[in-house]
Amino acid sequence: LAEAVRVVLAQRLLSAGAGAPLPLVEMVHHVAPYQSLCLLAASAAVELDSAEHRARAAAAVLGAPLAFLGASALGLGLQFGALLAIKVAGSVTMKLLGIARNGSLVLFQAARGAEALAPRQLGGHAASTCAFVIYTLLRLGYFGGGGGGGGAAKQKAQ
Repeated sequence: LAEAVRVVLAQRLLSAGAGAPLPLVEMVHHVAPYQSLCLLAASAAVELDSAEHRARAAAAVLGAPLAFLGASALGLGLQFGALLAIKVAGSVTMKLLGIARNGSLVLFQAARGAEALAPRQLGGHAASTCAFVIYTLLRLGYFGGGGGGGGAAKQKAQ
C-alpha cells in the first residue's frame, strides 16, 4: 500500500494535473531524504536489533566504504529512473514493468537451472510476464485499438 501511494503521489507531483509540475531533480531532492529515513528505521528495527549485529554492520561499512557509496549512487540512479518512468509512461506502466522484470528474472533463473520452481510458481510468473506483454501490446495499439491506457503522456496530449 505504501509503494502504491508513493508511486501515485509521484505521478501527481510530476504531472501538470497537480498545478505546476515539479522537475525531476527537485522531486528527488524532496523525496529521497524521507525514503532514506524510512529505510534506515526499518533496517535498524529488523536487522540491527542487537549490539553484535550493529558492530558487524559498522565494520562492514567501514571495511568497504566505496562499495557503500557506489550502492548509494546506484540507488539514486534507480530513483531517477523510476521517477522518469512514472513521468513518461504513468504509474501503472511503471508498476507493471516492475512485475514483469521480477517475473522475467525468476523465469530466467529457472530456465538456466539456478532456481527450482514448482509448476504453480512457474505458471504464476509466466502468467504475470505474459499479461505485461499483452498489456503493452494493447497499449501500443498492436491489436487494432489505437492504444489505450492513461498515463502522463496521454494527459499531456489532452
